[in-house]
Amino acid sequence: MTYAVPYMAYGMLPHMQKTTVYLEPEIVRGLRAMSRATGRPQAQLIREALSVYLAGKPRTELPGWVGSWKNGPVTDAADLRRSPVGV
Repeated sequence: MTYAVPYMAYGMLPHMQKTTVYLEPEIVRGLRAMSRATGRPQAQLIREALSVYLAGKPRTELPGWVGSWKNGPVTDAADLRRSPVGV
């Protein structure tokens, strides 16, 4: 199989992260066939498919309280005086 770009060993692509995905045999056959037909690596086809899929999904926002105690609970006496009574 020939690629348009030379083979790059894992670790030479600092902007990417390696992951493992288990695929059903039917999907593997289709992916191999598409790779041969287009002359593009399977990994590139998978990345593009995931990008299209994720672009169609709404991004979920984290609740406002996430990270609010990043440095732990308030323990400084000055911070305690500023907080409302009874909280």
